Amino acid sequence: MMREETKERFDVWWKGGQTDRPLVRLIARKKDPPLSEDLSALCATPFDFHLNPEFRVKQVRNSLVTHCYELDAFPYVDLNLGPGSMASYLCCEPGFSFDTIWYNEANVQRLSDLEGVGFERSTHWWYDHLSIIQRAVQLAKGDFPICIPDIQENLDIVSAMRGAQNLCFDLMDEPDEVKKIQAIVDRDFYKYYDAMYDAVKDENGDSAFTAFSIWGRGKTAKLQCDFSALISVEIFDEFVLPALRRQCESLDNTMYHLDGVGAIRHLDSVLSIPALNALQWTPGAGQEDGGAERWFPLYDKVRDAGKSLWIQIYDGDIDEWIRRSKNVIQRYGVRGIYFVYGETDEKSAKKLIHELHF
Repeated sequence: MMREETKERFDVWWKGGQTDRPLVRLIARKKDPPLSEDLSALCATPFDFHLNPEFRVKQVRNSLVTHCYELDAFPYVDLNLGPGSMASYLCCEPGFSFDTIWYNEANVQRLSDLEGVGFERSTHWWYDHLSIIQRAVQLAKGDFPICIPDIQENLDIVSAMRGAQNLCFDLMDEPDEVKKIQAIVDRDFYKYYDAMYDAVKDENGDSAFTAFSIWGRGKTAKLQCDFSALISVEIFDEFVLPALRRQCESLDNTMYHLDGVGAIRHLDSVLSIPALNALQWTPGAGQEDGGAERWFPLYDKVRDAGKSLWIQIYDGDIDEWIRRSKNVIQRYGVRGIYFVYGETDEKSAKKLIHELHF
């Protein structure tokens, strides 16, 4: 179970408030852990690796034997049908490997051919996924959260169904038709989300979301538009921003996932949403982690907008993690900061906790 202190820190973090230290996720490998259960028979296929509830729940139970969950870190179960499972719920056939899940574009000639998709005509993947999540809840027995999966929303789902290149042309050639399909996605997001939330929420209505180790009282979600890296600010504001605003107003705890330097141009638009609680910055492949000083101008804007920050630090050794953390704290204090560290060993974890006075 999550520590009550951690729940209280999340409460404060979502509101941009301040406690004696930042919210901190830190997991350490035990030096000499006892033997854990062999789970190889439960994950013989890529599908099992990602979506076998027996495997995923036992995997978390094993981690409680082999790792220490320090400070605000908490165990949880992910059972994702890829990054944007609504695409499969609506019409896309997923593909599986041990490394990832992807979506095959819908077999349509025109964008208008997608007008027939919708919650009431969901594919078997929706019912299968919901059943898997419900089974995991039974297996976990309340010992740790089962996360709301990465359903995703807006143009990211349209892009998965249509293909990114096709959607770029559609935005120029058939913008009104794009809005029709997006309206279906935006409408049905809540139907899929609410069903998953009802399946995983605890007795108090609290929930954890699969991406970025977030938990909150009530409906909690990460929001995004990775497709935004391919479009202008004007198109983002017209097509994406209204749907994001409605989501932030409808859910209890929301964090926007800003993914890659190509998406930075949309930061001001995202921060203009009053109901948005927090921002998570992913620098992208080949870039320094979130603790690098080069990202401070971005964080300045987030703080000026009154939003909380999710910052991941993993580059270098433990001394570098400590240095980067101190730089962030020196500039912003501890109010509204959530540090998420890479996995480390027990000795290094203790050093970080001691030197940062966590």
